[in-house]
Amino acid sequence: SVKWLPSVWPNVKGQMDLVIAKFDTEGDGVITGAQQNTYDTAMYGANTFIGSYYVTALRACSAMAELMGDAEVRACVRACERACERACGRRWACCVLC
Repeated sequence: SVKWLPSVWPNVKGQMDLVIAKFDTEGDGVITGAQQNTYDTAMYGANTFIGSYYVTALRACSAMAELMGDAEVRACVRACERACERACGRRWACCVLC
């Protein structure tokens, strides 16, 4: 059951909009700027640690948008997913999430 989804969907959309605009600045599905993480220091550049979280978030948001019938968000997030798939093909030999 996803009865909870309508109550959190506006916040999910807002956060994904922020992440895409602020961190995926090239629109290629790869976060390359400063990336805070659990190592208490920022990482820079394409990496599978933060990249895999981003891909997972894009996929989850895409699925939620479909459940909510939000075609506009679904299209935007799907475009980011496709960009990520292309980026993974360029940067990593194997990206199991894409």
